[in-house]
Amino acid sequence: MTCIGIRLDYIDGLGGVHEVRREPEDLIQSTAPGNIPLPGKVVVPHDTTALDIRNRCSLLMDAISRCLVLDRKDRYLQYPAPRDKFSREFRILCQAAVRSSEGVHGTFADWFNRNQSLLIRGRTLKESVLQGGDSAKSDGILSKLRVGPQMH
Repeated sequence: MTCIGIRLDYIDGLGGVHEVRREPEDLIQSTAPGNIPLPGKVVVPHDTTALDIRNRCSLLMDAISRCLVLDRKDRYLQYPAPRDKFSREFRILCQAAVRSSEGVHGTFADWFNRNQSLLIRGRTLKESVLQGGDSAKSDGILSKLRVGPQMH
């Protein structure tokens, strides 16, 4: 078979789930220069403040949450995802998974464990969760999320 097309982009790094990558170490790390940490060195631009880092990590977590659901809230992909709600719940689940996987749905805890060391924009997923902030008052939301995601 032959096809004609154009390359839109390429995949540079690949996380995993249990069915595809059996061990957390099986993920494929990015080779892009922005994702390769320098041994023993953390490069921080001069104008980077703690607030800048928190905002960057927060934006990254928003992007990941939208990617995981294809930016849609239903299984038929008809309705856009409620970005604020999905992003907030995703961050809360990630923060809970960092603390302890006991209170987190098993499927999500497994996904997070397998992907927490994946480098995205020069930080691991776990570092982005820890530096992204807004973990306060998440217990009420977390208790609702323990039953697992529901599709509409």
